[in-house]
Amino acid sequence: MTIGYVCIWMFSILDRSPAAAAERAAFPAQQVRSETGFGASGASGH
Repeated sequence: MTIGYVCIWMFSILDRSPAAAAERAAFPAQQVRSETGFGASGASGH
């Protein structure tokens, strides 16, 4: 289990693809929304 987590972590750090760069760039905005709710859409109507 530990080896699996370390490999996933290492792959995510070493990934230099354009998709990974886009995910890294989007992270700060996602973090603000998750912690404060600012910028989040309204409640869903299930």
